[in-house]
Amino acid sequence: DGTAWPEGPCIIVRVAPDGDDTNDGSSWAVAKRTVQAGIDAAAEAGGEVWVKAGTYAERITLRTFVHVYGGFAGTETDLSDRDPTNNLTIIDGQGARRCVYAGVSMTGVLLNGFVIANGSAPSGPGGGLFAESGAPQIRNCTFQGNSGGCGGGVCGSGYGSDLAECVIIGNTASDYGGGVFSYAGSTRLASCTLSNNTAREGGGAWISDSIAQISGGTFD
Repeated sequence: DGTAWPEGPCIIVRVAPDGDDTNDGSSWAVAKRTVQAGIDAAAEAGGEVWVKAGTYAERITLRTFVHVYGGFAGTETDLSDRDPTNNLTIIDGQGARRCVYAGVSMTGVLLNGFVIANGSAPSGPGGGLFAESGAPQIRNCTFQGNSGGCGGGVCGSGYGSDLAECVIIGNTASDYGGGVFSYAGSTRLASCTLSNNTAREGGGAWISDSIAQISGGTFD
């Protein structure tokens, strides 16, 4: 009927280490406790998840039309007020599990402002993050100390990988791509730092059957 709908997000869900998953996350005072609970709640209508600084020992699955932001002190009322550098927000795999998974054919997905650490997929793809036939936008994240069969830090298949302003350091793979492994689709690495990653082939990155766009950044 010509009505102009407001810009999103539809909802904002807050998460804090001292929260409770029975809360609705509508304010910091009633934050949820786990990142996954925040993602699932935001996925009902599409929206954002704001995550307070701390360590979250969990494996998260990203959802369509959900943007997940770390780096909050737990008092902010505007997204621009967060400080990921000083408010470290860590997804910790504890050497026992993959940290982040993005499923098939996902759209409108963003992960921004997290440290992804100690993820493990011993014989599989992506100890830190595995994007299966989808290309979530990964921005301003650090992948450190993760391990996998292919893509110790990040593995993207089907649609490749889309990373910008990320640090990928000290990750290992038993086969290909210690830092990044990307197969098929389009791979983008913009202003990323890849350092001290190891693998049988392609310590920093192994990109196969993909259109690669690499700009800026450092490889060593």
